[in-house]
Amino acid sequence: MLSMYRIHATDVVRSLFCMLTQGGVLRTVWPDCMEMMLIVAMLAAAIHDFEHKGVNNDFLIKTSDPLALLYNDNSPMENHHLVGQGQRVKSSVIWLFFLFVFAPLTPACPRRPPPSR
Repeated sequence: MLSMYRIHATDVVRSLFCMLTQGGVLRTVWPDCMEMMLIVAMLAAAIHDFEHKGVNNDFLIKTSDPLALLYNDNSPMENHHLVGQGQRVKSSVIWLFFLFVFAPLTPACPRRPPPSR
């Protein structure tokens, strides 16, 4: 299961990278802060299915899986992906790497006024 997750995560990261960079999404949607958005998107793609059980949320809820009980039947797998990986990254050297290497190189994203109607 772990190697299958790694293949899937790698495929998602690569596909997202191609869509954002080659498809022009970064230039179109985030022209003022492309580097930061690329970093955030790549990190999200890499952790999006952390410790996935291979079944859907409905199955977890119907079988009273501990994750469904923990998250009160509210998107148990998605909550677990986010919370579990968040705890991991929070205590990880990778977090420091992103924070101290990439953050100073990337200007803050300027706020744009909302489009006029």
